[in-house]
Amino acid sequence: MSEPNIRAALAEHLAAYAQLATAASRLWTAQLVRRVLALVVAAILAWLTLLVVVFVAILVSWSTPWRWWVIGGVLFLCVGSVVTGLLVARRLLRTRVAAPWTIIAEEVAIDLRGPEDESHG
Repeated sequence: MSEPNIRAALAEHLAAYAQLATAASRLWTAQLVRRVLALVVAAILAWLTLLVVVFVAILVSWSTPWRWWVIGGVLFLCVGSVVTGLLVARRLLRTRVAAPWTIIAEEVAIDLRGPEDESHG
């Protein structure tokens, strides 16, 4: 192979890596945005549901001697839901999404290994 052919092949190969990096980073960004958006929507809906349950429970028990027990239970439920929500959010955001550079590193490693000899495997 002559030098111009090698340069052309190298330029083509590097262009393919750039295209792969662009696609991988778009995919990674889209996945991250979807996860964060889903988390925010779920948190808002859970909070609104909890507020309705709290208001109904207090309203129903207000004229009874159990109202302070209900209010205490509601406060306990609120604290528990906040802690649970934070733990779930932490786990969800820590779930690995393949970063763009990981995908590119894997492709470079495959290229550096070269063609595999199929007679040994």
